[in-house]
Amino acid sequence: MNTLYIYDGEVDIELSCGGPFYWYSLGNGSVCCERGYCLNDVDRLNMIALELRDEYSDYIYSLNNLFIENGLIHDDRISAYFLSDLSNKRTEIFHTYSSICHLTLIKERMKSIPIQRGVFNGCSQSFVLATKSLYPNCSVTLKNIKKSSVSIIRQLYSQARFFIGALARIAHIRFIDFKNPKISELENLFLTRFPMHFDKNYQEDKYGKLFTNKDYYLISILTDGIHQNLRFKSYKRNIRLISSKLKNSILLDSYLRLFDVVLAIIFSVKYQLHRIILSRLSYNFKDIDITAFISLELNQSFIRIPRLIMYQEAIKAVFKQYKVNNFIYYLHEYCYGRYFTYMLNSFFPDVNTIGFQSGPAARRKLLYHLSSHEPDLGRKDYIRHLPMPDKVLAEDSNSVEIYNEAGYSNVILMDEIYRLRYLKDIKRKNVQPNTILVAFGLNDGQSILNFLRNEITENKDKKYILKLHPRSSRNNSIINQSQEFNDSNIEIGNAHISEYLGFVSEVIVSYSSVGTEADMLGIPIRLIKLPNKINESPLLDIQELDPRREKNHYNLEHKLFVVREHE
Repeated sequence: MNTLYIYDGEVDIELSCGGPFYWYSLGNGSVCCERGYCLNDVDRLNMIALELRDEYSDYIYSLNNLFIENGLIHDDRISAYFLSDLSNKRTEIFHTYSSICHLTLIKERMKSIPIQRGVFNGCSQSFVLATKSLYPNCSVTLKNIKKSSVSIIRQLYSQARFFIGALARIAHIRFIDFKNPKISELENLFLTRFPMHFDKNYQEDKYGKLFTNKDYYLISILTDGIHQNLRFKSYKRNIRLISSKLKNSILLDSYLRLFDVVLAIIFSVKYQLHRIILSRLSYNFKDIDITAFISLELNQSFIRIPRLIMYQEAIKAVFKQYKVNNFIYYLHEYCYGRYFTYMLNSFFPDVNTIGFQSGPAARRKLLYHLSSHEPDLGRKDYIRHLPMPDKVLAEDSNSVEIYNEAGYSNVILMDEIYRLRYLKDIKRKNVQPNTILVAFGLNDGQSILNFLRNEITENKDKKYILKLHPRSSRNNSIINQSQEFNDSNIEIGNAHISEYLGFVSEVIVSYSSVGTEADMLGIPIRLIKLPNKINESPLLDIQELDPRREKNHYNLEHKLFVVREHE
């Protein structure tokens, strides 16, 4: 009896197995079995991610037809699909695409080998259902399965909490009578969030010197409650800071009305009903049932969309009061920024919309890729096509190419990468040998730490500085996990990244943008390809396009799961 054993865990396990036994790991843990065949192949996994990218983008875009058929058209102008996390293909928070790639690899490696039994250990319900669609006739054994569904009660609670908080914040702004600048015409208006993207000197960390003293910020503190979520006390404190420290700013939140929130609540109920309808449909990509995965993406989408719509009249009020020539905004690729693109293209077409790249783009990062039929090409048909910025400022030539391939128009190379200007001040004069910076991404910290566990404990002569992602929700868990190592050669890096880039002798990353920054400084890099992750680092793109870079600038490393290959 041929057994397919799929394991999603962080520690290695040993099994006694009889008969042909094929195993695949979705995590860092491997399976030790005397007669086992490992199916993992991280290099092939990353190639599959490229091969399926365009077809998957076309498939996701085709789901807009379901939104149209179900009347999910906002204001008779735009399909709610284009404002959804589903359309964004958020691979950093959803496992839909990576699971498709894993299953495609398994199917490829198991070609012509029938499977009679499937064992799932630590996997999600969504992954189990997707795998069963490929092997419908095999018996199934489940161990430690992770729940995938989200309760309606939890969603309703989340929405109620956000909108009640919004009402309280709007009332507070009315009570203190917040004053916006009295000026009629603005050459450049920059969209941002406070305090998330401002340093201790109240300098914006993305736009850098592109923003001048003559320019103005359009600031939101409330945002959509997902990109940034502050307690009421903190919200009031930051309102005061904007009033005193950022005189050249317009507070978008101050234009919100209580009625806007009430209307958004009505839309929220409507979208929850539609979510239930769409979640009952079946979704299949290349014979893989991804219904459970898509349901999770719809859940997140219909939480966010009403929160964006809440700002409709506020945005109109700002651009009616101020004549704006250029509107510059990052997150234009995300539904948050897309909503501003739609609003300005529809109601204020004289405003020049300039999308601003705010982080590294890569060929495997689906957020940056659109279906070839998706972009709106000046027809303003936002029911069937995506609203596009008039212009896009891209950070580097690789990003320019990615944007062009995706269908963006007027993509212009920045004079410099403004968010990385601080690199010019770093002087690497006192490099400390055997001092390694481990830079975690938003969601890969625990995986990288588990990956490096043996290396750290076996190399007492080396110092490992763990630099946590500032917005990761898992940082406390990572700190606790590192303390369990009980090793004196581990340090949690609490200073700004620039301090460490000045003296470390090596940098370890998987997809963190710190890898690109270290590359610019000529620091040796170890680029880890985790077995359970599609690597979305632009450094991998560079290495694939120019293999010489692997020897000259950085090394690729991945965990090998090899017991023995099957014929």
